[in-house]
Amino acid sequence: MGRGFARDAAIEGRDGRFDVVTCTLVFHQVPMAEKQAGLAAIHAALRPGGMLVLADYSLQRSWVMRLLFRRTVQWLDGRRDTQPNADGILPVLLAATGFDAVERAIVPTPSGSISIFAAERREG
Repeated sequence: MGRGFARDAAIEGRDGRFDVVTCTLVFHQVPMAEKQAGLAAIHAALRPGGMLVLADYSLQRSWVMRLLFRRTVQWLDGRRDTQPNADGILPVLLAATGFDAVERAIVPTPSGSISIFAAERREG
C-alpha cells in the first residue's frame, strides 16, 4: 500500500470523479501551503455538489481546550503548522477553495476539540 497526500487527490484522471471524500486528522499537521494544495485537490476530485467530510482540530474555543491542545498536539506536532487550525483557519480555507462548509459537530477530547465539517463543492 502506498503513501497518499491530499494534494494528489485529483491526479490520474480522478478530476470530478468522486461524490464524497473523507479526511481525518491530517490538516493540522501540515504547512499552510499543503493545507491549501490539499483542499484544492480534494475540491477538484469531487463532482459539483460532492461532499468533503473533514474531521480535524480546528478552533479551540475554551481555555481548557486550548491548554489541552498546547500540551498534547502542539507538544508533539509543533506550533507552526498546528496554530492556524487552533486559530480557526479551516472554515476560511474551505470557503476560499470553493466549498460551502458547515461545522456539524465539535467534539471535546483530552487533546483539544475536534470539529467535523460537511463541505459541499459549489456548482461551477
